[in-house]
Amino acid sequence: MRHSFADFADYLHIGFQTPDFILETATGEPESLSSLRGKAVVLEFGAITCPRFLGQVARIDQLKAKYGAQGVVYVRDPHPGEPAYRKYVKPENMEQCKQYAQELADIRHTAANAVVDTTQDEIYESFGSLPNMVYVRYWDATIANKAMWALADKIHRVRRQMTAEQSTPESLLA
Repeated sequence: MRHSFADFADYLHIGFQTPDFILETATGEPESLSSLRGKAVVLEFGAITCPRFLGQVARIDQLKAKYGAQGVVYVRDPHPGEPAYRKYVKPENMEQCKQYAQELADIRHTAANAVVDTTQDEIYESFGSLPNMVYVRYWDATIANKAMWALADKIHRVRRQMTAEQSTPESLLA
């Protein structure tokens, strides 16, 4: 179920721990969020049929090159079969989802830690169910920032501040 923008404010507040998950990558490797503990992480949600997500790919990949530790959670496709995405029918199983995630990795020219959400959208639901939401997580696995849209400029500002100050959640709220 997709939630509204107003509902998003009720999910995973700044300073809270990010929930752990274990999902498979497009190539079938298990990946957990806890395996990145000790690293600041940008957790971006998106799909190959999400125009906003695709519009930020190049700039967000530049941030990954600069700051490291970035993960993509491949979620259900928001616009399968629409005119711009006729090639992408609604995935019916995990193998189709993984195929789309791999195509996205190929477009990005990266293996960008992309993990594929379950067909029941469990991770997508637990983080707030918006098509291109983003969470920035501290080294200690607490949430430093969250946004309804993964905008590279905002992510860059948060990551730059985190890096410069080795900050705590309270300092980013000031």
